Amino acid sequence: MIIKHLPTYDISIYIGSQERYKGKEFGKYELMEEIANYQTLLGDKSCTVRITRCGYLYQNYWEKGYQISTINYCRFPKPVEIIEKFMIGLAERLLYKFNQNRISIVTPNNTIMLSQDDD
Repeated sequence: MIIKHLPTYDISIYIGSQERYKGKEFGKYELMEEIANYQTLLGDKSCTVRITRCGYLYQNYWEKGYQISTINYCRFPKPVEIIEKFMIGLAERLLYKFNQNRISIVTPNNTIMLSQDDD
């Protein structure tokens, strides 16, 4: 048995599943297709991701959404800078593709918000 160790690095994108809160809802397969296209575009600078269905509740507003995560995977290790660049680039692509108001990216050290508007 071979055991490999790497420094842990876990980063997630949080995205709602509706365009601009009340618009068309997109599904998991549309999201998977867009992520796969981006991974193919980047080749060896891409990362393996996990897609988890989730929901967001704030007072009386509820929206379904997704958490898209990656780790520093021992089989295909990458520098943290490459992982972050991949996830920020993916979040920006998803922001416009799925017409989102904003998307959050959570790293071990901070939270980044991408927004189409200035609010």
